[in-house]
Amino acid sequence: MLAIVLLRANTEHVEFFKLGKPDVPLWRNPRSPWPLIGVAYSTSGYTGSERCIDRAKQWLQDCEDNHPQCRQKRKPMLPKRVIELVDFADPPRLRLFESGPRSVVEADYLSLSHCWGEATPLIATTETYQRLRSRIPWESLPRTFRDVILLARHFLIRFVWIDSLCIIQDDQADWVSQSTEMCRIYERSYLTVFATHAENSVQGLFSAEPLAHLPSRIRGHDPISDQKFCIYARKTIRHTFASGRHALKEEAPLLTRAWSYQERLTSRRVLHFGRREISWECIEGTKCECSPEHMGAYSNKTHSLRRTLALKSAKEISKEWQKMVSEFSGLALTFSSDRLAALAGLAAKLQALRKGTYISGAWTDSVAFDLAWYSNSVHSKRSDCVAPSWSWASLDSKVFFLPLEELRFYAIEEQATLATIITNQTTIPACVQAIALSSQFIESQAQQSSQALYQFQIDTKPLEKCMNRRSYLGSHTIHFYPDTSETMHDLPCPVFFFRLLALHRGERWLYAYLVLQESNEIEEQRFKRIGLCVLRFDNQPEHLLRDLGVEKSILLI
Repeated sequence: MLAIVLLRANTEHVEFFKLGKPDVPLWRNPRSPWPLIGVAYSTSGYTGSERCIDRAKQWLQDCEDNHPQCRQKRKPMLPKRVIELVDFADPPRLRLFESGPRSVVEADYLSLSHCWGEATPLIATTETYQRLRSRIPWESLPRTFRDVILLARHFLIRFVWIDSLCIIQDDQADWVSQSTEMCRIYERSYLTVFATHAENSVQGLFSAEPLAHLPSRIRGHDPISDQKFCIYARKTIRHTFASGRHALKEEAPLLTRAWSYQERLTSRRVLHFGRREISWECIEGTKCECSPEHMGAYSNKTHSLRRTLALKSAKEISKEWQKMVSEFSGLALTFSSDRLAALAGLAAKLQALRKGTYISGAWTDSVAFDLAWYSNSVHSKRSDCVAPSWSWASLDSKVFFLPLEELRFYAIEEQATLATIITNQTTIPACVQAIALSSQFIESQAQQSSQALYQFQIDTKPLEKCMNRRSYLGSHTIHFYPDTSETMHDLPCPVFFFRLLALHRGERWLYAYLVLQESNEIEEQRFKRIGLCVLRFDNQPEHLLRDLGVEKSILLI
């Protein structure tokens, strides 16, 4: 909001006019007599200040005292390795502490979520491991690591978990073992500290607000109450839990990283160190320096997902999984091979709450809906050995699913069923998991009539016209989503259609078909996914779809 202030000498009248949507909102303190202007607070100007640390302590204590969902009944077992503050000197003496089967330690610890950046931070390796157990030199730590250790000292907490030091980075067995524990490590952490604003471990946890962003003060006087007051203006502070994706890339680069998604979602409490302020997220609420204590407006999807996980509602978990995947799939990874690994801990946590089994990004109790994903990106590429073609994780782009909010009003007429999961097949690469599905199967042939797609005798040309947009045929719509740009420009022939879902609401029908091509890599007839086709009809389409396909079980890899 941009305001123009007019002071009229004879009436002492003040008027405010909105001009568009500038990036300089007005705010007042609670004692101001101007109810039309929102209440806010000034920030400390430096997120490592005593005022900021005291505010974080208040939030933590309030959460511990008043949030039963956030509390742990007993102190957790320490992770296999943690950084120990041997003393609280300045600087503290540090060492890498390892607990074993016979030396289990129960204690509170902080965990850190951070961007590694291009420069590799101090790491534990098979060569340095024993030296780090004896002593971690303070001067060898990057700034972010030092800052989180100083924060632990402020909170009187002796242990800190940092991935690069607590996992032996050149030991594949240790990495696999500890990465599967990561979800539990963050969940049990007393507090997870997010270096939200930092692009690497050198930039540090704390940051100073630029002078240009500090608030400007407008002094005023209320003649009725004879009270003096102030109104303030400052550049908008973008909250980490309300900002769009582009704002996050600038203001909160850590939140654009895929690994941090799982860490944020499973942590009971998160303390963000942003570019201009600190902010707080826990199962029961969100807070920040600049806004009043109650921030219901910022209880976004991530917050509601965390609440859902805490409540352990199997029904809600099933509904939310696709939302999680859609959010997660749009985040960045250094290694595409981590696409499933970075969500594996969360999936393992959900496994206890679902009837189905988790397989490469989908669940056996909702397989037809979980396979009905699509990408809108024209730059999508498929990684052959990251995940099977039917999994969203095989693409390197953000994916979406059929709109469940709309479809909850539809009755299920038919859905593909999972016949079996194929494992231990020597003819299938180890990274590719095959599944056997049963439903209607249609083989297309090229060079059919111009209405081929409408008739389900699929021709490549009508398909190409439908790519990434709707094709209208009377009261019917057809939408084809190719998985990759290669599919878009070089559609194979023949293609095959496999029905995932047939839904209806009265006379309105929706069909979702996997678009497949036959795999030539192995002798047996198996298929790879190349896209998704969605058809909508305003009346029952039996005359269009009858006898066009056969009920068949196929192997999808």
